[in-house]
Amino acid sequence: MDLKIIFWIIKYWREYETKHYKYSGELNATEFAICVYVLYYSGTSQNSIVMAFDSHKTTIGKALKNLEEKGYICRTINPDDRREKKVSLSEYGMNKFAEVLRIQKEWETVLETKLTKEESNDFNRICRILCDEARIMVEHDEMAEDQEYES
Repeated sequence: MDLKIIFWIIKYWREYETKHYKYSGELNATEFAICVYVLYYSGTSQNSIVMAFDSHKTTIGKALKNLEEKGYICRTINPDDRREKKVSLSEYGMNKFAEVLRIQKEWETVLETKLTKEESNDFNRICRILCDEARIMVEHDEMAEDQEYES
C-alpha cells in the first residue's frame, strides 16, 4: 500500500482549491481551514476543533475570535454544557463558503468520471476502513502514553 498517493491527492486538492477559490486574503490559512471544517461539522465544539487540528487551545481560540470579529462564524453556549461553545458559520460565512462546496463538488465530479460506480464505492469503503483503523491506532497509542504517564 502506497499512502503517498493519498498525500498527493490531498496536495493537488489544496492546489486546486486555492487556485479556484480566492478569499481575497481576508483569512489566513488556519482561519480558512477552520471555516472549511466548521462548514462540514456545523455546531461542533471549540474543543473538537482543537483536537481535529492537533493544535493548541490558545491558537484555535485566537483564530475563532478573529473569525467571529470578521463575521464568518458564530459561537454559542451549549445549553447542555454551559462551559462548551458550539461553533457554526454565520450567514455571511455560509455565503462565502458556498463557493468552496461548489468547487469541491466540481473536483469530485471530475475525479469520479475516471472511476466506475463500483470502483468509486470500493474506494470510499476502503478509505473508511483505513481511516477507522488509523483512528483506532492513534487512540490506542494515546491510551498507552497516558498509562505510561500515570505509572
